[in-house]
Amino acid sequence: MAFDWDAVPANMVGVLTGLTQAIGPGVCVPWPQKRAELPARLEGEDLLRDIWAKVDALGNTFIWRCLVWF
Repeated sequence: MAFDWDAVPANMVGVLTGLTQAIGPGVCVPWPQKRAELPARLEGEDLLRDIWAKVDALGNTFIWRCLVWF
């Protein structure tokens, strides 16, 4: 099922397409945004990034499942 862009108000189309391009599919909160919330000096930042990607994917999966189930 394709998204109906005709149902979106004209002033929101740019916002929605901009968000999709900036964040990317399957991501709720991108790593650079989350990284800005953390202390400047971190040990094992690569490990944290990988864990964050997995946690964020769970959030995306939960939202998707809610949309599909209801």
